[in-house]
Amino acid sequence: MRIRRRRPLSSKEIKGLRDALSRALSQSQLDAILAGHLETASTEKYPVILSGKEPVIFEPDGTPFPTLRGFLRVEVQQCYLQVDSGAVPFIANGANVMAPGVVRSDPSLRQGDLCVVTEERHNKPLCIARMAVNASDIDRARKGKVADSIHHVGDALWKLSVE
Repeated sequence: MRIRRRRPLSSKEIKGLRDALSRALSQSQLDAILAGHLETASTEKYPVILSGKEPVIFEPDGTPFPTLRGFLRVEVQQCYLQVDSGAVPFIANGANVMAPGVVRSDPSLRQGDLCVVTEERHNKPLCIARMAVNASDIDRARKGKVADSIHHVGDALWKLSVE
């Protein structure tokens, strides 16, 4: 993945970004992720927001959401699915999240929402996914796909850096 164009974000754009991310992040998390010099950049797949030289926010469907590097700056507290250690190698390689691996989830998640998938031991982010079912239906499902992986550790967005 390559950056095509980039430019600094205006204060009005930063305010709009904060408003759009306020459902997924607390104020202190927003401050940590949006710290430093912010730039918007275009890539082949979707627009990204850079803080320093790291992509911290991306827009997979026009809606801003933190990248894995963005979530590494904060402790995940909302918009999450937590999986057991058996699911970690599969999800870290880009597999979709399946119901048997989920141990906890944010009850406010609905079908179509973006979420961060974390591992249960260290609570580190593994991937960003789009919910395929409501969080309330995960316990009843017992099998099947719960979320579609969009961005995972080691993919092109993870490796993206600006020189």
